[in-house]
Amino acid sequence: MFGNCFTYLADGQAGTFFETHQKYLDIHLVLENEEAMAVTSPENVSVTQEYDEEKDIELYTGKVEQLVHLRAGECLITFPEDLHQPKVRINDEPVKKVVFKVAIS
Repeated sequence: MFGNCFTYLADGQAGTFFETHQKYLDIHLVLENEEAMAVTSPENVSVTQEYDEEKDIELYTGKVEQLVHLRAGECLITFPEDLHQPKVRINDEPVKKVVFKVAIS
């Protein structure tokens, strides 16, 4: 397991891209401020970038099924098959967050 810490101004609009992974599950933990995560099902998306093994990511566009609002201290766990879109803007304040990557094999 390892973690990546980010500080950014969330800029995404829900549905602009989704991602999946094959090697890791993600634990998205918001440390400061808030953001939304869009989630959806496979039948709602089209692949825009084939799986990149080095970066462990495949990208999609499609329809949002649900928005999950994450506030400071809250987390969302996404498994490899879970289509998710981080960085959906809630407000104009910077978000500080850590994403823990947990190997699944």
